[in-house]
Amino acid sequence: MISYPEYHFTNLHFNNTELLFCGAQQCPPNHLYGPAVRTHFLMVFIHSGKGIFRARDTLYHLEAGATFFVYPGEITLYQADEKDPWLYSWIGFQEFSAGSDGQQNLTQLLLHSSVTPERPVHVAEDPQPLDQLYRELFGLCESRSRAVHLKAVSLFLDILYQYANAKNHQPEPHQPHPGSYSHMELCLEYIKTYYASPISVSDIAEYVGLSREYFCRLFHRHFGMAPSRFLREYRLKIASVLLVTTDSSISEIASLSGFSDYNYFSSCFSALYGISPLRYRQSARRHDILPDPFQESRQIYPVDF
Repeated sequence: MISYPEYHFTNLHFNNTELLFCGAQQCPPNHLYGPAVRTHFLMVFIHSGKGIFRARDTLYHLEAGATFFVYPGEITLYQADEKDPWLYSWIGFQEFSAGSDGQQNLTQLLLHSSVTPERPVHVAEDPQPLDQLYRELFGLCESRSRAVHLKAVSLFLDILYQYANAKNHQPEPHQPHPGSYSHMELCLEYIKTYYASPISVSDIAEYVGLSREYFCRLFHRHFGMAPSRFLREYRLKIASVLLVTTDSSISEIASLSGFSDYNYFSSCFSALYGISPLRYRQSARRHDILPDPFQESRQIYPVDF
């Protein structure tokens, strides 16, 4: 299985669910994603290799046949193994309030297999059906079939059926070393609230009650990047969403995302995404299913929507 681009669906709704995107990647050794805070659900199936997944201050060592689920609003981090990095596939979706017809929502279905925010991992006794379904989904997106939307929904439901009906052999979670992860949660909360304001790393360190020097060391130890980079890329990701979902001018979006200098914003955006903000907006609005040129292997995104 090769690495596909990430495919984004447009207005693909069924019942109380919207299918957002799917993708797959062969990770390089030690490839790190996160910390990430999402506003949607994400499920990541591991085809081969191994790595770690961390959620709610709990660490899981996972390998082929496992799926980890990221719930909206949760701080998560995952990293491929140094010697045997994983090949994984992911599907993003969001769920709205259940309708009056009593239709079960997807999170209720996952409860049948003991998947919850507290235990967000599923290990299939027989991973072959899931492996085949994920591969078929990405092959479908690559083909650009006219019926891609209908078939994508069908495959997505087949995948959920596997989770809802398969016995879950959950791995034993590991508690990380006790320490200052709560400081990092406060830090992310502060950034999410005040990213549009002219905040600095010193402001964040003061908010969490640590010296700037110690805060920077602690942040890098937990997340593998400097807090200044995290803040900058968080703002750029906010800008990427605004470019697609609003008609605001690019200079207005720069300001709304926390950049006071338009030229600096444009330069940073192009460095992260590979194209200018204007071209990003034009590309996103031109396609119903958008192959994302900035797939996970190119950058470490601090937050994903």
